[in-house]
Amino acid sequence: MPSSPEQYPQLADIKESGEVKKAPGFELEKSKELDQFAAEANKIAEAIKEDKPVLLEQVLELREALEKMVESDPRIEAKRLFGEGYMGPEEIEKHFTLENGEKLFEYTSEEKQKIVRMLREKLDDPQIRDLIKRTPKEELRERFQLFLFPDKFKDGTPVTMKSLYERFQPEMTRRGLGELFHGKIDDNDCWYYNKENKEPFFTSDSNPLSWKLLSRGNLKGSENHDYFEETKFLREYLRQNNLATEDELNECSDERLVELRQLNERDWKKAAKQLSEIMINKNYRINPLEAVFMHSIKESVLMSARTAKCSSSGGYIYVGFYGHGIGIGQSWNGNDLTRGISNLGVALSC
Repeated sequence: MPSSPEQYPQLADIKESGEVKKAPGFELEKSKELDQFAAEANKIAEAIKEDKPVLLEQVLELREALEKMVESDPRIEAKRLFGEGYMGPEEIEKHFTLENGEKLFEYTSEEKQKIVRMLREKLDDPQIRDLIKRTPKEELRERFQLFLFPDKFKDGTPVTMKSLYERFQPEMTRRGLGELFHGKIDDNDCWYYNKENKEPFFTSDSNPLSWKLLSRGNLKGSENHDYFEETKFLREYLRQNNLATEDELNECSDERLVELRQLNERDWKKAAKQLSEIMINKNYRINPLEAVFMHSIKESVLMSARTAKCSSSGGYIYVGFYGHGIGIGQSWNGNDLTRGISNLGVALSC
């Protein structure tokens, strides 16, 4: 980049004339929004490319603004790290804008400031930061995603599977994005929502506003194990990647898993409930709503994963993409906890 009028004659012309000349259509604003900043930078780049006059001070000011922006706005860092696997507030607002212009999600400046602070805390978490530092950039993008999960719609309605389906399925159909769920809702074939049974995990369970680091699909090597073996696998994965606390790891001891396996032979529902509530499972397995929300945004990369959620009848819930939307199943007996299924595994969410 030129640093003097001699190196860049247009700068000398500007200084001699005493006039401030700018590239046509260019206005430098100290914008906090990355998209606006990018547009301004592109105008400067085009002006330089076409050999049109640009003040060096403008370029330096833009560079200084970028440096400050990178330091203060973690959204820029997150986009650099995760690429298309990043889904923040602006991306959510845009994706969930209906054909008539109505936005299902819209955040005030104060709400966005809170979300940005939460993102900074997420990226600065020592365990997450260590994982990022140890993982090459391309591998990080191949293995992980970073999503903001909303807790409510613009009008204050909690985000549940049911409310997401009712509000966004028509738009998905219009865009040719397929079905949110595999099978019909409010039909006798839908075990979790019909005239006789309306499961709370579908109708009322919601997530808090949160940022989540998610695996792209199941963790490699987690498939074809029973639930107890999956839990042990997840524990060791978290230990190796320094993602879980000592309390979480210690609670999930081999002795505890043996006790629960024995309990499963006597009372499988009780065993399923206790196993799903172990912190390793509760805090680090994807939950059904997260899987459905991800699928509403882009074609799911999730294979089929057991979750840490149980149905009202006591069976643990598993989710998977079956070509025509997210399918939701549940275990029916203790054999499901002790049976390895080739396409069932662990999808990380933390």
